Amino acid sequence: MVLDVPTLLVVSIFVTAVLGLLLIFAWIQDRSIQALGWWGVAYLVGGLSAGMLSLQQFIASPFLIDFASALLFVACGMSWNGARAFDGKSVRPFAMFAGAIIWIVACHIPGFADSSIGRIVVSSLIISNYTLFTAFELWSGRSEKLNSRWPAVIVITLHGVVFPSQVPLTMVLPGDRIAATLTNGWIATLAIESLLYSIAAAFILLEMAKERTERVHKEAALIDPLTGVHNRRAIIESQNKFFRVRCGRPSRWRSSCSTSTSSSRSTTVLAIPAATK
Repeated sequence: MVLDVPTLLVVSIFVTAVLGLLLIFAWIQDRSIQALGWWGVAYLVGGLSAGMLSLQQFIASPFLIDFASALLFVACGMSWNGARAFDGKSVRPFAMFAGAIIWIVACHIPGFADSSIGRIVVSSLIISNYTLFTAFELWSGRSEKLNSRWPAVIVITLHGVVFPSQVPLTMVLPGDRIAATLTNGWIATLAIESLLYSIAAAFILLEMAKERTERVHKEAALIDPLTGVHNRRAIIESQNKFFRVRCGRPSRWRSSCSTSTSSSRSTTVLAIPAATK
């Protein structure tokens, strides 16, 4: 089966744009999670970069290709800053543009623009580093128990490991076979992998934001708005959790658990009329 790279590129452009708009729409619905805005704009910038790269078949401009690649690196930096913002860390604008700056400086080095190996190695390392740093930022916030955090870390880490796998290939193949090999198969494979990664990452990140919103609302429901302390529901839930943990121990605790549960229920029943007097 032959995979058509231009077709995959066009599909990736539209899918990335739709996912970016979806993330921005979710951010508009809940402005408290600024990371959604960062990720949404990153997707749109990445789609714009892919669109500009697709024009190289019609416009043979080295500046266009270099600028489009720089935009892609900025999108990766924005995704990394989004991961930092998700866990309440400060964003780093300079680091966000560091990959693009490195790329532009490298493009002005004599011989780099005509070296397919050099361009592949530098671009792969920049994207891989940003991706792995994004996974690290999400992993560092693991103290917040979110079920979708670990899938996000795993998916992003896998992409950061798989994407630079083309670097050893360029080192092994002769110079005259690199372009043909990458065009025929490897670029198409990476395009499919990147497309699947973009879809999976977007929906997992949306699920993370949803989980956090639900957790915040649940915690707010356990606080009395007037006094700022835990309400009766929070006390009962905490008590039930305590007894579930304690009664799950060996049989020597069961009798004490049943006694404590009965006395607790009696105390609760007696306390309600007393509180109303």
